[in-house]
Amino acid sequence: MTMNLTFRETTAGDIEDMFSLRARTRQNPISKVDLAAFGITPASTAADMASGKMKGWGCFHDSAMVGFCNGDGTTGEVLVLAVLPNYEGQRIGTRLLSHVVEWLRWRGFGQPWLAASSEPQIRAHGFYRSLGWESSGRSLDNGDEILELAPDRLLSWKSGVIVQRLDSSSQESIARLFGSAFSASDGQREGEDVGRLARELAAAIDDRDIICFGAHDRSALIGSIFFTPLKFQSAIRVYMLAPVAVHTHYQGRGVGQALINHGLRDMQNRSAAFVVTYGDPSFYTRVGFQPLSERVIQAPAKLSMPHGWLGLSLTGEPIPVCPDRPSCHTAFDDPVYW
Repeated sequence: MTMNLTFRETTAGDIEDMFSLRARTRQNPISKVDLAAFGITPASTAADMASGKMKGWGCFHDSAMVGFCNGDGTTGEVLVLAVLPNYEGQRIGTRLLSHVVEWLRWRGFGQPWLAASSEPQIRAHGFYRSLGWESSGRSLDNGDEILELAPDRLLSWKSGVIVQRLDSSSQESIARLFGSAFSASDGQREGEDVGRLARELAAAIDDRDIICFGAHDRSALIGSIFFTPLKFQSAIRVYMLAPVAVHTHYQGRGVGQALINHGLRDMQNRSAAFVVTYGDPSFYTRVGFQPLSERVIQAPAKLSMPHGWLGLSLTGEPIPVCPDRPSCHTAFDDPVYW
């Protein structure tokens, strides 16, 4: 049966529903009274949400909450994942968990953790391990085992997907991926153009002027992104995210967003002030990019689609005005890319 399920970030208005749902799970249900004994109340939850310490996502059938997941942005812990019994087995938990994991990684926790029962007969025991969570060898006082998710493990709709840095040895698989993905979405000519660009960039990957990440499901490359520096007269450090491709069979599953978030964390580690990109605003705004006026930052070339010029500050400060037009890698010199 097809259900009208929606996923969104939870708000203070959802708190009572969270407490009600938490008491109705199949295994390990906890009542509001029992949670209060641990210091977890609607008031404390509202305070943590308001301060930004805690963030969560919920799944809703029509307007009714059927699952939720919360994380602690100060410790890197996945605090709770709960789904109603009638909605189990629909990958709701996986999707909710992926949102929280990506937020925790964005907050700087490359290896998020959670506490779960060590008893194999408990459903959570197998669920988390099937998604790549591994025992840390440590436990809480109540016996729950602390599980960690390795930094290169991507939580998407399928377990076993790994994000890693790519080098020039992946040139052919990268070119095929970009060519096929763009041919399917924008036509054969576009696929040939972007495939050629990807091939040229991949041949010169050096992890300095050309940085590339890929997502693999087992041995198959299913997604890839590139970062290249923009050079201004000032010493400001800026990177351009482009191009980006996800295999058609994996689109809509969170692979692209997870890849980009992984890459943005790497850009932060390189002390980048901000990142720009050129593409579909409806996609890139999901990972934090916002429309960028060329009065603030000019593109390296004349844009055929100015509304697709987007930027994201990595410092928390507004993107500064840079009066000069930047230069970019020579692979982007062809006007067809702009």
